[in-house]
Amino acid sequence: MTTMTRRRAAGFTLIELLVVIGLLAVLAALGTGAYFRVRTNMQVRGTEDTVTKHSTGFMNAWSAELDNARDSFAGKTGFAQFAGQVDTAKAIAGGDVDRSKALWTYLWMKNAFPQTFAEAINPTRLVVGTNTVSLPAKRMFADIPNLLPATVPLVPNTSLSNPDQAAVLLYKILTQGGARGQTYNEEAIGVLSVQLTDTLPTPPPVSIQYRVFTDTFSNPITFVRFSSGNQGDLNTAEYLKGNNPSRDPFDPTGKLEQTNASFPVAQRTALLTYFGFTNFTNNWMPTIVARGPGRTWGTLLGTTTGLVPVPDEMVLGYKLRRQGNRGNQ
Repeated sequence: MTTMTRRRAAGFTLIELLVVIGLLAVLAALGTGAYFRVRTNMQVRGTEDTVTKHSTGFMNAWSAELDNARDSFAGKTGFAQFAGQVDTAKAIAGGDVDRSKALWTYLWMKNAFPQTFAEAINPTRLVVGTNTVSLPAKRMFADIPNLLPATVPLVPNTSLSNPDQAAVLLYKILTQGGARGQTYNEEAIGVLSVQLTDTLPTPPPVSIQYRVFTDTFSNPITFVRFSSGNQGDLNTAEYLKGNNPSRDPFDPTGKLEQTNASFPVAQRTALLTYFGFTNFTNNWMPTIVARGPGRTWGTLLGTTTGLVPVPDEMVLGYKLRRQGNRGNQ
């Protein structure tokens, strides 16, 4: 008698298939997670490198304008047109040379590094009593839109936040400022830029494209002109150099804090109000700021002056430059 033996067909059982599929899914998840971690780390490092490059270019422009402020105050060749404005600044400062120089430097740097469109297209104009100092707006900002009637003060209609306005102005400052003959653009240093859309509600609605530098997360890079850092940390010891009693780099002798008969309290208060300060003893340091992944600007630059402390999670140029710290991503 012949015995018939049944063999199981070659293949996998359902349980075996499910086990294999489960293992593959786990491996895929691990691989995907590792990929995105590596990608994010590369973007973080790329953003830090970009902020460092911008900080270098920006500080070159900043130093060049500090030289211009000094030379214009001294009446050197090429700055004769500012002689009358310097004299007025001296009158506001009560005739004290150090105080006058500090005040003039503040005015000059605000004019050279506007943070909003309104600052960019309007003269930098200080009025104290019967004295008025007025520095004309820079030509490089002339194409900032102003669609209001001629009878209305020059306050541009814009949909951009203050930090995004500063990002537009930063691009112009770095690429058109021509600080000390250096070329600064995306081709020269290998940084990214994009078009930022500004939608104006003025009928009919108009869309305007501005170019801005971006971090590796495609977010605009901006700057703060008079920065006290994150929660005022620029006023701590590691950022202070020398024996400047006032901590203010524009006013090392602290004359803007000292009042007397020729520079009364009301005069000092008027200046504080104009600049949006509470005092003149902060260690101001201009800084490039990137927001990194998925963050909003919030009130980074405040309403007009930019004195709101920069949030912790932003990538801060002064930290990368002074301490060599990694950005707070």
